[in-house]
Amino acid sequence: MKKIYFLFFTLCFFNCVVAQNIDPDFNQFKLPINNYFVDGTVIKSKVLSDNKILLLSKYNQLVRLDGNLLDTGFNLGTGFSNGNETAALNDFFIQPDGKILVTGRFNSFNGENVSDIIRLNANGTLDATFKFQGISLIGGGIQIELQADGKIILVAEQTMNTGKFDNLIRLNADGSYDKSFITVPDFHFDKVAIQPDGKIIVVHNTNNEFYSDYNYVARLNTDGSFDTSFVKAKFSTLIGSSVYLYKLLILSNGKIIVGGKFTGAGGKSSRNLAQLNNDGTLDTSFAIGLGFNAGFATTSDYVKDVVEQKDHKIVVCGSFKRFDTTDRENLARLNPDGTFDSSFQDVVNFLNINVLSSVSLFTDEKILVSGGVGDYKKQDNFVVKINNDGSKDNSFNNIGKGFYNVRVSTVVQTKAGKILVGGDFHSYNGSKSHGFIRLNQDGSADNTLTYGGMSGFEGNGTGGNITAICESPDGKIYLGGYFNTFNGAAAGRLVRINADGTKDTTFNTGNGIDYGVSYPGRINDIVVLANGNILVGGSFVTYNGSNAKGIINLSPKGIQLGYPDIGNKVTCFKIQDDGKLLVGLSSTGGGEYSLGTLKRYKDNWVLDTSFILDPLLSGGSVNSIDIQQDGKILLNGTFTVNGAAMSIVRIFSDGSLDNSFSFNIQNKDFIVNDFALLPNQKILVYLFNKTVAESKIMRLNNNGTTDASFDQFSPNGLVNLYSQADGKTLVYGQLLNSKGNPGAGLNRLSGEDYNLVQGSNKIDLDNNGCDSKDAAFANLKMHIASQENSFDYITNTTGTYSASLVNGSHTISPVLENPSYFNVTPKTAKINFPTEVSPFKQDFCISPNGVHYDLEITLLPLQPARPGFEGSYKIIYKNKGNKVQSGSAQLIFDKTLTFIKATPEAVSPNSFSWDFIDLKPFEAREITIKLKINAPIDTPAVNNGDVLKLIAVVSSQNKDETPDDNTFTLNQTAVGSYDPNDKTCLEGSVITPGLIGGYVHYLIRFENTGTYPAQNIVVKDMIDLDKFDISTLIPTSSSHPFVTKISEGNKVEFIFENIKLPFDDDHNDGYIAFKIKTKPTLVVGDSFTNEANIYFDYNFPILTNKETSTFKTLGIQDFEFSNYFTVYPVPANDILNIHTTQAIEIESLEIYDILGQLVIAVPNAHSLSGVDISRLRTGNYFIKVKSDKGSSSMKFIKR
Repeated sequence: MKKIYFLFFTLCFFNCVVAQNIDPDFNQFKLPINNYFVDGTVIKSKVLSDNKILLLSKYNQLVRLDGNLLDTGFNLGTGFSNGNETAALNDFFIQPDGKILVTGRFNSFNGENVSDIIRLNANGTLDATFKFQGISLIGGGIQIELQADGKIILVAEQTMNTGKFDNLIRLNADGSYDKSFITVPDFHFDKVAIQPDGKIIVVHNTNNEFYSDYNYVARLNTDGSFDTSFVKAKFSTLIGSSVYLYKLLILSNGKIIVGGKFTGAGGKSSRNLAQLNNDGTLDTSFAIGLGFNAGFATTSDYVKDVVEQKDHKIVVCGSFKRFDTTDRENLARLNPDGTFDSSFQDVVNFLNINVLSSVSLFTDEKILVSGGVGDYKKQDNFVVKINNDGSKDNSFNNIGKGFYNVRVSTVVQTKAGKILVGGDFHSYNGSKSHGFIRLNQDGSADNTLTYGGMSGFEGNGTGGNITAICESPDGKIYLGGYFNTFNGAAAGRLVRINADGTKDTTFNTGNGIDYGVSYPGRINDIVVLANGNILVGGSFVTYNGSNAKGIINLSPKGIQLGYPDIGNKVTCFKIQDDGKLLVGLSSTGGGEYSLGTLKRYKDNWVLDTSFILDPLLSGGSVNSIDIQQDGKILLNGTFTVNGAAMSIVRIFSDGSLDNSFSFNIQNKDFIVNDFALLPNQKILVYLFNKTVAESKIMRLNNNGTTDASFDQFSPNGLVNLYSQADGKTLVYGQLLNSKGNPGAGLNRLSGEDYNLVQGSNKIDLDNNGCDSKDAAFANLKMHIASQENSFDYITNTTGTYSASLVNGSHTISPVLENPSYFNVTPKTAKINFPTEVSPFKQDFCISPNGVHYDLEITLLPLQPARPGFEGSYKIIYKNKGNKVQSGSAQLIFDKTLTFIKATPEAVSPNSFSWDFIDLKPFEAREITIKLKINAPIDTPAVNNGDVLKLIAVVSSQNKDETPDDNTFTLNQTAVGSYDPNDKTCLEGSVITPGLIGGYVHYLIRFENTGTYPAQNIVVKDMIDLDKFDISTLIPTSSSHPFVTKISEGNKVEFIFENIKLPFDDDHNDGYIAFKIKTKPTLVVGDSFTNEANIYFDYNFPILTNKETSTFKTLGIQDFEFSNYFTVYPVPANDILNIHTTQAIEIESLEIYDILGQLVIAVPNAHSLSGVDISRLRTGNYFIKVKSDKGSSSMKFIKR
């Protein structure tokens, strides 16, 4: 039923791998630790009082979920078993004290002997105070209900009680048999519900007809006798069908809801749902009309579960298509009088559940429904959370990594290296994808495949399986399968699409392919010939109404051309280097099949008579073909060689058997189901043992012997293999995972050419060589230069690293911000695989070089500056030099801000200075400060748009080698509202030209605005290489532990794993800060823009604002300021008045200090007549206006 994802992250983003292991760079879709993917039918689900969820699956698993995560506080150990028979769990009941009653057919729980009903403690352990005794069950328990006095009503298959098959019993709270409860003999009971007065509503069969339908609803007294004041209600259905009553629900008004499979109740028509009065008579005021039905004459529809909301509306689930005359599939809500509640939306648009078996309510009246998987490949399966109006609650997502539903049928790699995937699936990594998807080389979805904004293969139901794919030389894609529609229009199992997914209408298949009586009809392979014609092979009988048994030869426009009578079971094609065509056949084919299971044709379908299969090779079928570099041909299928069964053979180009190929596992239980010929000519094979349903993947040397260097493993599913051009292998099919790595449907092996390099980095302050006593060198940037590509990553605080590298030469180099300060041993490490043995260990030792004193300070605004509110700030000071230093840090701000508190406390209450001692090289320390921002009514006032200036300074007794970064000026614009996920340039939107070629600082804030903790967060930033030097990027601070990956030239990923960021307002914030140098080639007037994508777990990314900054000076003017404006008084004290002398429209106004730093900004200044400058310090300033006539500025004095 489940897939639980445990993500272990070993330094950065590289999993430790060995050769031929799972490719760690493929499909890096992240799911939270303990994410629980429900992948099997749910028999029953129940929301607990704390909104956790208890699930019972058809796999006899009982689990408790906390949202989408497995609640590890509920642990069943080894669970339930039943000796040599399969255990079956049928029902559970949650007691008011949180303990859980479970019944079914089992004799052991977690290694302890039990009998068919047990009670669990809230943590999943066995409650030893509960002992079922005094009576034996036959066939196990069916249903449990709890009386108000703690006694337990149990419905069993049968019990042997005094020689009678009584199946309704009562147990005391300790599990012992309550003999005071005696039911009427010879009745057999099914469902039960307990009224508030303790009487019991029951479903039972006809008296003395033990195996008859359970078609009566009656009431028992508290002692088990029939309550004769209750009129038995009989339920009926169509002749030849059986009545099934699945649900009894006592409503808050005392009336009784009965749900099931029936057409009549109490002698009146009532389809699958009825309401009884408290005396058992049918409530005719409950007006359900035609009831729940399939929309046509059938008895396959039924109601399975019902729940009453606080407003007395009832939610009904089951298997139906319609309520009364309204289309509603499997879930509907009724008003208290039984009429349809039209305010409850139709869930059919997102719900992929075929039969809803259970419905339950959360404390906020949201709805949990569960059941079996549906046929139409919608987004949600097995269990889903629904809002009270019927819309989907996206806080709950039952998704897993990879593909779901059913299987991946075929994969093809394009010339550009992308991966085309076809099959019978409806989603990939939790996002919609129906039957076909194109992946990037790293396994992420290629979002350029848009189908022109249309639906693609969606809507094909169970017929959407894509079984064959072929890329044409012009990049168009041929797709074959079971589908009948594409982009909402008819498409008879064959279509050609353009690169963006739109249909290529120049390829006209008419009525398409008809599989006829062939079963299973299927397109197995598609190839494009050198002349542009297309071959389609498989099991079918006609194309566009004309005969086409097993093979179709089409022109590029879809016109059928001539073809030979080759039989109706073509399995595969393979084109040789000389252009000849190999055709593989199934043993059940017709036509020219007598010529052999493999044929070769020349041009124009002339049979190549020089190709004659070896007479020693006979019978069977060919499943797949590949051709080695030496021209030899590998065949997989079912063959007989010298009377021995074979599943893989090799022949020469003329068809004779190559006896030098010796695969020694043949003639045993294992057969080769598929193979992949690797670029190095080794052979990866997938073997399956039908006798014990066991499978494994192994690798052969080119002569067929087993390659002992390959770590054989079971792929945990039925799979196929596809060899990429780079030596990696795609494993696909009905796949759950590979080597424990989640990725349903598709995984990738790294290949023989992938190797591991790993090591640790230490700082040797005493210059006596690195040893175990030396500290780790945290956050060291590593550059790996390889023949194919290069990349950087920045380690976390452990100082260790691990990377997977292909065969070839690699150079690993530590990268320091100031390389002259330190010696690195070795400076670089050159590694050549496979000359070196994997895993290869390479440590780096960093030691001081000379004496260098270098401190750095940064000031971060952890919250936006909102006038009248408090704001949090963080000072980070760091020793970038190579000697231990002591000194002080200081914060400077004006009267627009009021100090509240700081951690650690300042040196004295009236100062904003902090002393530090023994700050080690590369050590960073932090100070958090809370300040109050003045309101617009304060003096001096702060209004939206004003720029607050805060200055942080770090100093010591030593002469600093780079004093520029000993002072940091934060220009923070006051705002009224803000986006909690944003990006800020700390230097402001206007930057002095003196920083061209220097560092600018960015802060990216993120906030979990969801309804559940965010396990993993990735902040992705695409750097503009025309404006920034990405080699200078250095993270400066973060809210949580992280690692950094820099790849693909300009992609930076800050990766926060397993941080469990809460969603409550007090704790749901995080950030990452970094610095990066601008290009020295920029000039005054140039702007640079940056934004980021923030990924919270498996949700779609949140895009931050575009943060734009401009290098500006104030000396360039479009008009003379004094010709249009008068500014007074001069000098000014609190208010600087501005008066226009000619017609001009002011757009915005800015005030700068003499350093060119923005201190006040008024973005909308159309009606401005004055500016409050009371908060500015005494000195010289510049006022700059932007208008319909351009921009201009002038100097003024603040008194």
